[in-house]
Amino acid sequence: MWPMGPSHSEDSGRRGLSSRHFLKLIEDGGEIGFWSSDMARDHIRASVGFYRIIGLDPSVEVTFSLIREMVHPGDRAAQADLLTLLRAGHAVKREFRIIRPDRTQRWISSRAEVLLGADDRPSRAIGVVQDVTERHEARRSVEQEQDRCRALIEATAAVVWYASPDGAVLEMPQWLELTGQSQEEVQRTGWLGAVHPEDRPRTEAAWRTAVSHASPYNTDYRILCADGVHRWFNARGAPILNQDGTIREWVGVCLS
Repeated sequence: MWPMGPSHSEDSGRRGLSSRHFLKLIEDGGEIGFWSSDMARDHIRASVGFYRIIGLDPSVEVTFSLIREMVHPGDRAAQADLLTLLRAGHAVKREFRIIRPDRTQRWISSRAEVLLGADDRPSRAIGVVQDVTERHEARRSVEQEQDRCRALIEATAAVVWYASPDGAVLEMPQWLELTGQSQEEVQRTGWLGAVHPEDRPRTEAAWRTAVSHASPYNTDYRILCADGVHRWFNARGAPILNQDGTIREWVGVCLS
């Protein structure tokens, strides 16, 4: 069903291995499945891995129409041109959701190419599908965490900041809005210019101590806000470490 070439098959056979063994090894190791189809027909010849990914019994006849019905309703319109593109000779690479017969949802990465016949017209299509659900779920989890942090920052009116391993400012957009300082003005220790003169020496000393010892930073000081009023804030920061123990960056927050 899925030959790898005469010479290779014969050689593999002598060693007790066949192209089918190699196919199973590939499919079992990476949640991958293969398929092929005659462009003049709706029928799809699929590997065991393909059936496993889409959740169908190998005895079920697979067709493009069946796969189209399995595509998530929210993705169906975007994938409606897939067969048309293949029949026109275009390679296709897509990612979309499917709903299996058991009602579970999976993300599928699909790649297909077209083989030309003797008349140089599209004759057959071959493709590979891969279950990429874990990658999409991981990305969604990260996005959810970012949304939660963003909501928390907005709810607490917090000023979030990032600094390089040596303590130089990298990002502090809320600080710029709060103080009216420019990005250029806050570079290195320029942000101290918005700290009340009486609080500035101990604030700078606390920050330098934290950076030199790679220890958490926690201090209170008054900030001259853009409206001309000094307000008290609690500033906290911590180093984000690499696997070898070195500092990758600093992240912190100022709470009013």
